[in-house]
Amino acid sequence: MTGNALSTAQNKLKRANLQVRIVGDGATVTAQMPAAGAEIAKDSTVILYCGEPASEKTVTMPSLSGMSYDQVRLKMESIGLYLHAQGALQSAGDSATRAAGQSVRAGEAVQIGTVVSVQFADMSNTADH
Repeated sequence: MTGNALSTAQNKLKRANLQVRIVGDGATVTAQMPAAGAEIAKDSTVILYCGEPASEKTVTMPSLSGMSYDQVRLKMESIGLYLHAQGALQSAGDSATRAAGQSVRAGEAVQIGTVVSVQFADMSNTADH
């Protein structure tokens, strides 16, 4: 979206089922998070910077192990990271699908706006003991 008029960028992102957050008051997109071409979950929020520099702040990556898709998505959104889900994805009412791995280790510092791949697995055949 970088280089596009703000209104054009907003329309393109909305047609792609993505939310938009605007930082700055310029008329042209000067940067975006995540970067162009990144694969992110539907309904994720793309940050468009208009005359403002992109954030260089970092956050500590949490452990996502054992969380449901919705729990992972909400946790990552709350700290400014993007989810790229892989593997067995949860269907409505399926509580057996859980996060089994992640591309950034828990405890690592990661830049806000980073896309983190999370591997989901069906745990319904896993023994409880």
